[in-house]
Amino acid sequence: NLNYSRRISRPGYRSLDPYRAYATLYHYNQGNPFLRPSFNNNIELAYTYGGRYSSSAFYQHEQNHSGPVWIIDTLQNVTSGISKNFADFKAYGLNATGTFQPLPCWEMQTQLSIQLQQLNSKEYTQVEQSYTLPMYYASLNNSFSLNKDRTLLAEASFFYLSKYRDDFLEIDPIGSIDIGIKALLLDRKLTLALNATDLLATQRGRGVHVVTGQTINNYFDTRNIRISATYKFGSAKVKARSQRNTGIEEEKSRAGS
Repeated sequence: NLNYSRRISRPGYRSLDPYRAYATLYHYNQGNPFLRPSFNNNIELAYTYGGRYSSSAFYQHEQNHSGPVWIIDTLQNVTSGISKNFADFKAYGLNATGTFQPLPCWEMQTQLSIQLQQLNSKEYTQVEQSYTLPMYYASLNNSFSLNKDRTLLAEASFFYLSKYRDDFLEIDPIGSIDIGIKALLLDRKLTLALNATDLLATQRGRGVHVVTGQTINNYFDTRNIRISATYKFGSAKVKARSQRNTGIEEEKSRAGS
């Protein structure tokens, strides 16, 4: 498959608002009513084999990329973020996904994405704002059948995202490990499940602003353990209402014919 798309992105209201919004006495954000829309061109070449493996190569080019340009007033010790069409953005990358079955009881799904980001800034402040940064993302999802009847199931997954940039914010690598186990009992009517997410509490947002040097360390407490029990009442042999033929449908079909 070969796909091409061109999109137009118009700035939001807050980006156009010229009034200063103070976060503290020493920092404010200010919109720009003269912002222009950005144009995004994307092209992707994708290949799928056997319904289990796929790969793609893509190129993205965004013109008139807009965002807050951070400026430091060293005399008054004030930082400001003023919205501007300050850069052109490009990204080149490769994506690959695959489904494997190393053993009859083990199915594995993998994904790997590699890309090179380039931001060419038209604005110059105290810190160089253009950058070229490679980044990659990897994930692995495993499903296990622990008995022949497939009534005892388990899963384990993880993902890893390397260091990346969001304009002037440089984010450290993040990742997560999740596990789960499920038992199907009483002719599969009763389901007992235990799931644990972000076991090592590694899904944290840490980084530094390359202009101001301010650091962030955000953690939204994504680590948790969940225990659940579900029971299905009724007979599994009874068809759903949409699948039952009550005779009315037959009369309708006769009338229509």
